[in-house]
Amino acid sequence: RMTPTKLPGHTYPRGARVPGGGPRMMRILGARLAQSGARILEGLSFIGLLRDGGGRVVGADFQGEGDSSLLRVHARATVLAMGGLGGMYPITTNAPGVAGVGYGAALDAGARLRDMEFVQFTPTAMAHPPQLRGRNSGGMALSFPETRLRNSLNERFMARYAPEDMEHAKRDVLSRAMHREITEGRGTENGGLYLDLTQVSYEGLRDVMGEIIDDFEAAGLDVRKEPIEIAPAAHSCMGGVIIDTNGRTGVDGLFAAGENGGGLHGANRLASGGLPVCAVMGDRAGRAAAHVEGEGGPPEKNEEDGRGADEAGEAQLGEIEKEIRDVMFSAGGIERASEALLKKKESRC
Repeated sequence: RMTPTKLPGHTYPRGARVPGGGPRMMRILGARLAQSGARILEGLSFIGLLRDGGGRVVGADFQGEGDSSLLRVHARATVLAMGGLGGMYPITTNAPGVAGVGYGAALDAGARLRDMEFVQFTPTAMAHPPQLRGRNSGGMALSFPETRLRNSLNERFMARYAPEDMEHAKRDVLSRAMHREITEGRGTENGGLYLDLTQVSYEGLRDVMGEIIDDFEAAGLDVRKEPIEIAPAAHSCMGGVIIDTNGRTGVDGLFAAGENGGGLHGANRLASGGLPVCAVMGDRAGRAAAHVEGEGGPPEKNEEDGRGADEAGEAQLGEIEKEIRDVMFSAGGIERASEALLKKKESRC
């Protein structure tokens, strides 16, 4: 059962609310995938694409969890659907490890990227408590007229930035306003702002975000009695690999879909615009890839590859990743500072 919903920036109710929200949708899709008969390889980390002497992509290398063995998968066609780059920022709604790897792989293979400067931030990620940090919890809550955003001074601060739309302004407007409130010292001690749902129907909230409410309550939060702390978080990359209408990248054997494909939204997108792109372009790229001629082959495991990183290397990598996230938040996020980015680049050269 889907309920048409008017979300921030919509003129008409073009969103679709589903009882149970995203987690329920993922369970349904996962069940359908399991029933499809497709072979699913889990517990692997992507290493890189395979290319033949002519530059054609012929599969990919993966590394198993907890060991240094290499799994090589040969394929007539490869579809990149690896998500965006939210992991390059300190707060993100993306899954762990989603930090632009698909874009890098495409670039290394000879594909071209576009519009990578356009990163959308969602204003409704959890800032606190730590176990919920980054969870995109309040997006659907903004569809309720009773929802309120307040700063640490208890002000409905959106009156300063979007007095007509208030809490129902578009994501980019909300995110910039919230970033400004936080950086100017009107945020919470946890670097967020307050999303007040105390006047929203509890039954209505449960209908559209029941599992999220369960997570709140497991963490000791009661939205009926107190506001929750949220902050803008890296959410979607508007850019990606240059593709045609069937997901072809211009590199033989390589396709891209979902957030790895660029140019489908422009510089920004409205709420609820991401899933249709995944559904449509995933279908088109998959069908086109299925018609590629050539030979694939079974996965090959190489026990002697030895690609595992030692503890010192892992620690150094962790430091570099944190440094990248910090500079992206301060100079390459909602507000940009070219001088700071260039200074950081020079210090690394």
